[in-house]
Amino acid sequence: MAECPDCEAIAVFSIPRRGNGKCDSCLGDGKRLLSGLNESFFDTPLECLNCGGSGECPACGGTGEVDDIDE
Repeated sequence: MAECPDCEAIAVFSIPRRGNGKCDSCLGDGKRLLSGLNESFFDTPLECLNCGGSGECPACGGTGEVDDIDE
């Protein structure tokens, strides 16, 4: 297993190094930028298009690790 390059950040003090499992686009909250404005007017937040609103990194599924692929 290898560190996920698509996570929002590196997990602190992780050995071996791995990502923190959070979506890079929404920083792990599952909402799009300016979602608060939409929520205040329409009572529905806009889900992040990258993770589908889960807040998890779609590349690693929130684990912070991906399969090590040697080519």
